[in-house]
Amino acid sequence: MILPRNPAESPSVGSEVGTTPETAPKARLDGVGIWWITFAAVWTALLATGMVWLWRRREVPTLRTRGLPLTFAGIILLHLYWATVQIGYVVGPLAPEVAEYWIMGIWYPFGIALFQAGNSQFLHVAKAQSRFARPPSQMKTRHNEKPMPKKSTFFGRLRDMDYSKRMFAFVSIGMIIQVWRDDTSLLI
Repeated sequence: MILPRNPAESPSVGSEVGTTPETAPKARLDGVGIWWITFAAVWTALLATGMVWLWRRREVPTLRTRGLPLTFAGIILLHLYWATVQIGYVVGPLAPEVAEYWIMGIWYPFGIALFQAGNSQFLHVAKAQSRFARPPSQMKTRHNEKPMPKKSTFFGRLRDMDYSKRMFAFVSIGMIIQVWRDDTSLLI
């Protein structure tokens, strides 16, 4: 490891975007900055085009079982996270110090959670359909053949929910805990 001769020449600790206390608060619109903005804009246009194409064909059986709204919500949050990282070089000097913390602590986990909820919904449908692949003699009883008595407690109502709604409720509870945890960690 080569150390700088003058300590004043050393970079600031924790400055991932290359800012120092002396950096002027203005956007970096040099060649590198324009490249990252252009790349993020082109990728966003391609992603939006693909999502519109899928949404217009949402009645196709393979897409209907997918749960597009949850998946799209996850993709949008993950894309927002990705785009801010891509243009971090440009807007780094303008952003407050805690912006990266909130982007990584909110958009990324929320995007992963919503995308996972969409995948779980698809997995549930696939498992429900897999029972039709067996011969009728090996099929188990019908799903929800005997309705369970309705519970008035929170957990009873949660258990009686449709699978998709229950998964969304669990993801929402997890997101609320994430925001609460991030908010209280600033107080420490």
